[in-house]
Amino acid sequence: GVAAEAQAFVDRNEPVPDALVVHAVTEKLLTDECSAKGWVLVGFPKTLEQAQLFLAMGNLPSLVLVLAVPEAYTLDRVCGRRYDPENEGAMFHITRNPPSEPEVLARLKQRPEDAEEVVRSQLADYRRAHGQMAHLFRSTTYRVDASDPKDSEVSAQVSKLVASAPAPSRAPRPAPAVALLGPPGSGTAEQAARLAAKFKVVLISADELVAAAVVQGTEIGKKAKVYKETDAPVPDELICSLVIERMGKEDCRRHGWILEGFPKTSSQATYLEERGVHVRDVVSLDLSTDKALKAITGRRIDPLNGTVHHVDALPAGMPQEVFDRLVQHPRDTKEVAGRRLRNYSEGKDSVVAFYGPKARVLDADTTADVLFERLCPFLLRMDERHLV
Repeated sequence: GVAAEAQAFVDRNEPVPDALVVHAVTEKLLTDECSAKGWVLVGFPKTLEQAQLFLAMGNLPSLVLVLAVPEAYTLDRVCGRRYDPENEGAMFHITRNPPSEPEVLARLKQRPEDAEEVVRSQLADYRRAHGQMAHLFRSTTYRVDASDPKDSEVSAQVSKLVASAPAPSRAPRPAPAVALLGPPGSGTAEQAARLAAKFKVVLISADELVAAAVVQGTEIGKKAKVYKETDAPVPDELICSLVIERMGKEDCRRHGWILEGFPKTSSQATYLEERGVHVRDVVSLDLSTDKALKAITGRRIDPLNGTVHHVDALPAGMPQEVFDRLVQHPRDTKEVAGRRLRNYSEGKDSVVAFYGPKARVLDADTTADVLFERLCPFLLRMDERHLV
């Protein structure tokens, strides 16, 4: 289970991945006790990635409280703490709560984590993380001045806010509407197919829609064929019309969809948005040009059965006759792959900028399984939440 996986990282003295931490928290929040009584999370999420995963898994807090104190106040409270090495568990503060016995005061020590340079570094990390994720909770965030010397006054403010917070919404989250983007070689097609199969959503590929329309000889297909025969780009209007038509079908409305490799430009994104296609999550896979080229140019196809291999990961014991017949697809040559990567990079930033806070960039330089686990939370919905 999730707990066992997390414990394995702890046992190896390795940091627990954010996705695993969020899964564990969500698992607890889905218990009958939390569902009946509600819950309070303290000091979580800590990072932008945790916050985005937390929301993507359908956890929607009705109130976010930020206890605000000046930096000097924090330094005084934390850096002034001392412990008695001869009395385990005895904690003091050199100005707020000093020991009455001089001999005890003389032997007090400071914990390493309470040193000023450590605390200042932690404060800087906190401010940076809070600034990155504040926009995600803006509508439900309240600041409380926690520098009041009377803790009871701070508690009273917090209690009042909690009591007045609206009840959490029970409305189901909309069906998944995810755009998965990435450069050639990043594995978007494979990941999209895997996600669609796991979460029973509709996989939409704009390129495949155009190809199918051309083969079927539809009205749009006939127009697109003219451009394809001259190796000219198919106009956005034709491509987007096919995408919008596919999204209007019953299976997409009922189960949701994942749009693979599209939109490629901000103009395509604008065209979809203006016609009522609202993408809920945009995930852009990031992979360096060198690694993308290596992934593409190393691919080989077995012409007898269509199996795709990579020269750096050939199956053990591959017969020599199979190896000898492997061929490289024309689009996987270095020249063509380089052109495809340049075309992708020209539109990538504008698409991510267009979607703003809906867009998330994920590092694709990892194993396919790890990347899949990081993508799964974006396909979850409130009315059928379950842990991946």
